[in-house]
Amino acid sequence: MTVSNNGMAMPAFPPKIDCSEAIQDSPRFRATVAQHTAYFNRLENRLNEMLRHITAMIDFSKNYVNTFYKLTVSVNQLCDESFSGNPLASTTFQGLSEAYAHTVNLFRTYYDHSNVVIYTKLSNFIKNELTKVAESRAHFENMSQSMDEALVKNAGISRQKPADATEGRNALTAVGTCFAHTTLDYVANINIAHAHKDHMILDAVSLFIV
Repeated sequence: MTVSNNGMAMPAFPPKIDCSEAIQDSPRFRATVAQHTAYFNRLENRLNEMLRHITAMIDFSKNYVNTFYKLTVSVNQLCDESFSGNPLASTTFQGLSEAYAHTVNLFRTYYDHSNVVIYTKLSNFIKNELTKVAESRAHFENMSQSMDEALVKNAGISRQKPADATEGRNALTAVGTCFAHTTLDYVANINIAHAHKDHMILDAVSLFIV
């Protein structure tokens, strides 16, 4: 269970959205959508937190690699300055220097590739999946408001004016149809984000140990 901002316990994973409830715009659908919204907000916040950590790791790794390289240079200078008269020591230092250089290259390749790729994959999930959910939610909320306005307007039309009543019903039908399509698009984007989430995020974070 997860605790919401108001202190109430919420399921860690929200229930599946019933499309028939979505078409009816039922209270149950609204409650389920609210749980999905809270879920994706938590997910995005956690992913952004991870991105901040990865950014710090990239900076630290660059400093580490640069410092390791400076250590390699110092070892080479130590060999040249203090052990040039000892062939065995010089050969040993040469081998160590080559091993250090190889280590530097390995670290640089690993950090530059892994951390950047992980950052890119997680960023792309936020950009391509969560942003679509947020945009479709905003469109859904706008259409919901338009639907409410159309209902109020239609209810206020005098039934003694058939032409006005017909026009009001037609307008309400048009808005209702658009709202239904918008609702289904929103639900589809929610389901797509859930379907992509597990393998995309696991694929990204697994690069830390590959």
